[in-house]
Amino acid sequence: MLGRLLLRILGVGATGKSSPVPSDMGALPDSASVATVEMPLAEESLPAVAQEAAESMRETVRIRSGVLRTMFEDFRAHRETDRGDEETGWLLLGRRELDGVIIEGALPPGEFRDAGVAHVNMNSTAQAVAMRMLKRNHADLDVLGVAHTHPGRLNRPSHGDYQGDSQWVPKLRKREGIFAIGVWDFDNSLNSGFDAAKYQHEEEDAAEVRGSGSSSHSSGRARFFWFALAQGDNWYRHLCVEETAGEDLGREIRGHWEVLEHFAGSIDRLVRMQPALQMGLMPLDRMEIPTIVLCQPLAREGEELQVVLQGSEVGFFRTTAEKSEEVVGTQERLDAAFYEVMARLARGAR
Repeated sequence: MLGRLLLRILGVGATGKSSPVPSDMGALPDSASVATVEMPLAEESLPAVAQEAAESMRETVRIRSGVLRTMFEDFRAHRETDRGDEETGWLLLGRRELDGVIIEGALPPGEFRDAGVAHVNMNSTAQAVAMRMLKRNHADLDVLGVAHTHPGRLNRPSHGDYQGDSQWVPKLRKREGIFAIGVWDFDNSLNSGFDAAKYQHEEEDAAEVRGSGSSSHSSGRARFFWFALAQGDNWYRHLCVEETAGEDLGREIRGHWEVLEHFAGSIDRLVRMQPALQMGLMPLDRMEIPTIVLCQPLAREGEELQVVLQGSEVGFFRTTAEKSEEVVGTQERLDAAFYEVMARLARGAR
């Protein structure tokens, strides 16, 4: 019953237009920040690869206004939750063009993130699945970097940030990353109740950033500062980021984030093993409940298996252009139930 009305409304059958899941993806971070540790900074000159990366990042870097709006809205909402004293963050997506770099999307850290006052480990599995979905319509979309917040007033990366980021940056396509640090009430004027002792570790962890020309963006009491780090860099450098018109590409998936994150592990395992698997997001203006549909071609021409995900519920349907039939899966985990149903259909059972 779960997807019967859904399939009838949407008309999604063997002739549906969902796109294959792309496999060409940049590296995703395991975390945006790790526990603070003391790390001496070397003064030697940068290796040649770092020099090359530093030169390329001096190109124009732009960020869509919709991405900034997402970050500010999320930051404000995060501050009002019972986890508001923890760090939070976003995965930054975009493209490298001939005239520079443009940040076009931001993916949230997820409810299943591991975070505290000095770290945030984002749900990289959910972000990987979301990235695959977005690349259906934006094939050249790439991972550019990470933005995260500091609950105190440290408006630059910490030694702990460097420890994690310096290991992650070499996995990026250009071996360089864009990073933002978000702070609340940086100017002190609006927060007389600020508990300085609680964030004493930030001052002890601070280090000067190289270069000049850094930029920041602010809205109300929130402010983001921008930095760059390349493979081989001994520390971050300031980065000038210009705002440009445009919506956040991640917006189209954020309304489905709860169901995506709930099934992310199973979806990730399925798309790695099933290259023909297709994924689709059902428009929110046509469905009362956020819905994701997975489509797997079957052996008989014109037939496919549709997996309908709504909330925490799963429905399996064998479909053709003319009809759909529900198939029962008894396994609790989505990917296990998927293979159970596929095996049953291969035997001719329903």
